[in-house]
Amino acid sequence: MIRRGTKPTEILLQTQKRSQKKSARILLMDKISHDAMRIAKKWTKPIRNWAPALNCFAIEFGERFPQ
Repeated sequence: MIRRGTKPTEILLQTQKRSQKKSARILLMDKISHDAMRIAKKWTKPIRNWAPALNCFAIEFGERFPQ
């Protein structure tokens, strides 16, 4: 198989494209990890107005609702 783009400038361009894709991947992974940490912090907070909602669930789904 003959490799395309064997000129030095084309090799440089291919390297730059790969590095741009890699840096975009790294930025995306950083964003995902930051969002995951932010969401995990919110999950540890208590749910607002949970007692009234729990009472409504108990009335509506009494036979399926655990005591």
